[in-house]
Amino acid sequence: MTQITLKANEQPGNYDANVQSTADIDIRYRFDFSRFAEHLVDVTLSFTASTDAPQLWLPAWIPGSYLMREFARNITAVHYQVLDEQDTARDTSSQPYRGQKIDKHTWQLPQIKAGQSVSVHYEVYCYDLSVRTAYVDQQRLYGNFTSLALAVEGQEQQKLQVSLIVPATFLADKDEARVCLAIGVDYTELQLEGQLCFALQVPSYHDLIDYPFEIAEQDRFDFIIQDSAHQTLRHRFYLSGKHSSNMGRLQQDITQICQSYVDWLGCVDNYRKWIIVAAK
Repeated sequence: MTQITLKANEQPGNYDANVQSTADIDIRYRFDFSRFAEHLVDVTLSFTASTDAPQLWLPAWIPGSYLMREFARNITAVHYQVLDEQDTARDTSSQPYRGQKIDKHTWQLPQIKAGQSVSVHYEVYCYDLSVRTAYVDQQRLYGNFTSLALAVEGQEQQKLQVSLIVPATFLADKDEARVCLAIGVDYTELQLEGQLCFALQVPSYHDLIDYPFEIAEQDRFDFIIQDSAHQTLRHRFYLSGKHSSNMGRLQQDITQICQSYVDWLGCVDNYRKWIIVAAK
């Protein structure tokens, strides 16, 4: 018998409170981590084209670090298929085509006409331990969407739905109670026969690439600080991997550090309300 468990995760700040319905979402990403042992992520991007021969592109930069980079070099060949209404319902598709790479960071889909539904498939090699790219193995699934999610040219402002699929094999030797997703947006957790699916919605592609994520055994705590107007700023702190930290002392120290920073900064309009820490 198949058992399904749904669990909503309300993050501090309730970032996605205005993105609830999926009826008006036309761009969907599915990141499958089944090949984590090979450091590979399989990506499926589904959307309805707004133009003929749409283009897909990957940033050559990351928010907060604008040095030109070569994230696209880790993407293998991009393949796509045209879907009609019946195909979409059955999750089947027509003849596969290969996307044409027209520069270092851009692929074109010449067989697609405006109004057609498209399913795009590609894989990403993720074996860089820096905070700017992506890394997956048997211990952690970490990534920035600037390295993983191809954008649809001209449709970057549309709402997105994202699914992160974690296989049972990744969970096999872990304390499942500690396995969680660290990310700065709200998400819903779906558990199906030992496999985890984290589903999230964001207002646009540019919002999506502003938030890295990590799925691993993690401990966490919440804490709050106040700005100069005595408004409460809620935070969540994640500590990933094996450690022997005094979480109570760490919570106290981090709270004082962040409060001192806000007191010194004064204006907190652009203050980031999230901290994600990875420990080896």
